[in-house]
Amino acid sequence: MSLLSLEQVVADSRLGDSSLFDACDERQIAKLFRSARTLRYGRGKLVYEQGAEARDAYWLLGGGIKLNYDAGNARIKVMQLVYPRALFGLDDLLVDRHHHFGAVTFTPSEILVVDGDSLVDVMKANARFAVALLRYLGGQYRENADWWGRVNQLGAREKVAAYLLAETDDRAGEDAVRASPTRRDIASLLGITPETLSRELAYFRERDWVRFERSGALRVRQADSLRAIVQP
Repeated sequence: MSLLSLEQVVADSRLGDSSLFDACDERQIAKLFRSARTLRYGRGKLVYEQGAEARDAYWLLGGGIKLNYDAGNARIKVMQLVYPRALFGLDDLLVDRHHHFGAVTFTPSEILVVDGDSLVDVMKANARFAVALLRYLGGQYRENADWWGRVNQLGAREKVAAYLLAETDDRAGEDAVRASPTRRDIASLLGITPETLSRELAYFRERDWVRFERSGALRVRQADSLRAIVQP
């Protein structure tokens, strides 16, 4: 692993207001990342399988990950989307050492893979770091619970509007939407059919609330109009 990757992760954790590594001294940071490695994946590549042994924690440097639940009979449900500057797979590592979901890239991605044993060793030696990680996980759980609590009460149009607002990248400006998975994946995440998703996106596009770029990127044009649908 390069020093640049380490510096990027530490800096990114502070940009995300999580400050995960503030409690670690240089020796502990070196231990955490001595055996870490940076991996690059193309779109649609498997990072780890559902049910596989959880040996590592993952920091997304760039790209996007979808966490899938395989219910059997070829029924795969998208449960969560992960974007850069976020940890994933950590709860699996700390709870029962098996992955509850599968992780697949939905766009070309770069991931820093941190050895799980090294991470646990530092947590045992540094209570402040352990607390920071647990608080991070707690924040993720609360955010996901709040999201699903709201979205599950909405109709299809409101769900799509809520998704577009949630996926807007505040760092890049109100109209810039982060790299998006396929429409089938978005529909799976929202619990609607791909046809319903296409119909609602067409409704928004006709009103110039959203715009599709030639690259396939989606831009929100009138966020206030979408908010009015979600919160009438």
